[in-house]
Amino acid sequence: MEKPKSMPFDDSPFLQSATFKNKLDAKTAIADYLGKPLSRLTDLQLVNINTILDESLDKKTVLEKIRAYFTLSSVEHSGDD
Repeated sequence: MEKPKSMPFDDSPFLQSATFKNKLDAKTAIADYLGKPLSRLTDLQLVNINTILDESLDKKTVLEKIRAYFTLSSVEHSGDD
């Protein structure tokens, strides 16, 4: 009898809960996702991040909205007019 194939358990801290503990944890994850400190963002970008976090601390929702916002933001600023 063959042993079932095993897969290592991904115990990354990000996956331990479905929501961020607080806005600071969410902002840390956003900075990690963007690969730069939030202090390097524009005032408008920070306002949008705060608006997203005011609406929800659900990790999936927050990161989907952040991805969408920064994808749209980079397209608008790429100069493809």
